[in-house]
Amino acid sequence: MVGVVMVTAGTMKLMDTSDFTMSILAYNLVGFPIASALAHTLPLIEIAGGLCLLTGAASRLAAAAAAVLLAVFTAAIVSAWARGLSIDCGCFGAGQPAQNADVSYAVDIIRDLALMAACGWVMVWPVAPIWQSLRRRGDADNSPTSEQDACD
Repeated sequence: MVGVVMVTAGTMKLMDTSDFTMSILAYNLVGFPIASALAHTLPLIEIAGGLCLLTGAASRLAAAAAAVLLAVFTAAIVSAWARGLSIDCGCFGAGQPAQNADVSYAVDIIRDLALMAACGWVMVWPVAPIWQSLRRRGDADNSPTSEQDACD
């Protein structure tokens, strides 16, 4: 689940980095050079981490990185909410002014906390890389189905 969210969010942000830069600037936390650099690198990090989670490659590391990103995103949302900003989080691309910021912020924070919990789950119980799962499945398909087959 986290992998799909990360790949989707990163892809949507990467499709229009100039709009994503404006979303970052709306938080009033960094200047344009840093916002532009973040807008070009964060989506790539999200996509790479999401693909690792989806394939099971370095799943503990990918889950930990995703959890850190989600914690930073959540802190930025809490900061915007506390300062009375009325902006969309920009989590899935370019943010727009929020219609009901209080509700939107609460939903965004709950979603991020749930995703962080899922990351914690993967850090404790990592997913096997997909190629190992396929190899095990292939071994099971080639294994004898009965004691008689094993003896033949």
